[in-house]
Amino acid sequence: MYPTGDGDGGRQTLEPLAPQAMRHYCMSQQVWAAQALESFDAVVSATEGFRSRPGQRLMAEQVARTFSTATLGKVDEESGEAAPTRAIAVIQAGTGVGKSLAYCAPAIALALSRGTRVLISTATVALQEQLVNKDLPALAALMPQPFKFALAKGRGRYVCKLKLDRLAGTGEAEEEGEDDLFAEEEAAARAKRPRHETEARIQFYSTMAQTLSKGAWDGDRDSLDTPPEPEVWSPVAAEGASCTGKHCPAFSQCTYYDKRKELVGAQVIVANHDLLLSSLGARVLPELDNCLLVLDEAHHLPRRSTSLRAAWIYRASPGSSACRAGACALGHCWRSKRLPTSPNTRPNCGRRCRTWRAS
Repeated sequence: MYPTGDGDGGRQTLEPLAPQAMRHYCMSQQVWAAQALESFDAVVSATEGFRSRPGQRLMAEQVARTFSTATLGKVDEESGEAAPTRAIAVIQAGTGVGKSLAYCAPAIALALSRGTRVLISTATVALQEQLVNKDLPALAALMPQPFKFALAKGRGRYVCKLKLDRLAGTGEAEEEGEDDLFAEEEAAARAKRPRHETEARIQFYSTMAQTLSKGAWDGDRDSLDTPPEPEVWSPVAAEGASCTGKHCPAFSQCTYYDKRKELVGAQVIVANHDLLLSSLGARVLPELDNCLLVLDEAHHLPRRSTSLRAAWIYRASPGSSACRAGACALGHCWRSKRLPTSPNTRPNCGRRCRTWRAS
């Protein structure tokens, strides 16, 4: 089977290959893996004062081998086609191995060669910031092929300008509507609110709105000098349920959609486990069938899925999007009890799965 474009926005489907074409495809896989490893070696050689680490090199080899053999594209499960090759590596590497470089360099090189993208998901904000602010900029300066990267965050991390303007004007985020079932209760609550509290709310949100309009703030909660507490941020946070998209009068100045545009042109996208799980089936991140997925800090994924009440997405079906994706998961190996699978319950979905340890 081989991924081919179908003319629908670059989406790929699978078509059977003739024996000669299959041999050529296998050779391409070997070339992709070799080129990816060469990119890793080139970065290591170009980094001044960098010490060679055998475990890091072994990890880079495994990442290159895994991603080179993964079949991209969707499969029509009702057509009776053979299951595609899904290459998955679960890698455990200790502190000091240099995991970020070991998976970033070969994965990015392979994505550029194969015309796809890399989606990196982490468990912590600290690792996201390290990747976006330190590791990826340094790598972009050393990689032989140029690439763009972007940080993906949930909608609620960004301000809704429409809500902010309302709060700055009246101290309330929503306009009263005739069909509001709780209008009377909310009006009673506002009437009981002390005047000085309302004035303080208006002043706080007015200052925030002015900072945004002057360009001194980009609308990202995390970029504020002192990120507000959840109860203060929640009234101005963007949310899908109330967003009207292009019909919103503030759409042209929307921070969330501006950030979305950055993702479109990026070959490398850094997200987190919460966003990855909550966006399954939505068009928020690249389709998992058509990208190279890296789950860093993968041993946190079960807990994250449970906290999102999305454990069924991750555990229920071996045929789910998360399971079909070609991926490298970094953390504890699958024999560890901290992962939701074990040697007896590992999903059987026609994929190649390797357990490997870097030292």
